[in-house]
Amino acid sequence: MIQFGILGGEIANENKLKKVFDTTVYLAKMAA
Repeated sequence: MIQFGILGGEIANENKLKKVFDTTVYLAKMAA
């Protein structure tokens, strides 16, 4: 259960980073 919790946290962080990255790319395209 502990390993599953850690894995879930890593996936959540990865999704958060991807969202930030996608937003940055979107803003860069809008500014271009």
